Amino acid sequence: MVNPGIVATTLLLSAAVALPMPAANARSTAMQARAQETPATETSTNGPADRSAPRTDQNSMTAHAQLLEKAKQALGPPGTTDLAPPPTGDPSAARRPQ
Repeated sequence: MVNPGIVATTLLLSAAVALPMPAANARSTAMQARAQETPATETSTNGPADRSAPRTDQNSMTAHAQLLEKAKQALGPPGTTDLAPPPTGDPSAARRPQ
């Protein structure tokens, strides 16, 4: 047997959830207005999101300095001779008339 109190409560709660809430609508409208003001890919502090930006906070600067020092210790001093092969240049340049 179905309990009429449970059915009534379920229907009441379902109807309340389906109705739009004024606070949610106001919040949504405010968010849409902000989204139109500033593009999502650009912030006022970093510029476009598809371009790198230096991290200038003190913690990042300290971490970068520590990383450079660690790399210098691991790699040792710079080499005195260049062991790379000579540059080959543009291979298509040999086929072009001078």
